[in-house]
Amino acid sequence: MEEGLLCAMLERRYEDITVSDLCARMGVPRKSFYRYFDSKEDALHALVDHALLDYEGYVPAGQTAVAPSFEKELERYFIYWQSKKPLLDALARSGLSTVLMERSLAQAQRDLPSLQVFMPCASEEEQEQIMMFATGGMMTLMIRWHHMGCRIAPEHMAHTAAQLLSRPLFEG
Repeated sequence: MEEGLLCAMLERRYEDITVSDLCARMGVPRKSFYRYFDSKEDALHALVDHALLDYEGYVPAGQTAVAPSFEKELERYFIYWQSKKPLLDALARSGLSTVLMERSLAQAQRDLPSLQVFMPCASEEEQEQIMMFATGGMMTLMIRWHHMGCRIAPEHMAHTAAQLLSRPLFEG
């Protein structure tokens, strides 16, 4: 169903797609759709959430499962999202890139307990703010990169992101 929604969104704007359209495309009865999703928006959220979850196990060709450095991990991030171009195109076509941002921030909040080890000196509130800032910034950078046609190589984007994330933004 999610794949059917993605294919439909590559052809038409999200708001112009109905649950009946999706069911006809997939050759399933409407009640089958509602067995898995409460609404078309729920299907969209599942599509985006699965893309976010798939990143965790993603290993680009020629790389090992464990990135050898922070910069290589960021490169993996950009390569992954480059591979998700159809999803990014579909979201952009319908003006729904904000859904990706919102779902990413929600996932970051859920993942915060496992990431707290990297920020031991910060309070719990500061850890959440740091995580939201970093996640929002990375997603914004990636979405802008996509909107510009991914013309900059992933390794260059990774280098830029690593510099932004590892040094103070402002002096003083």
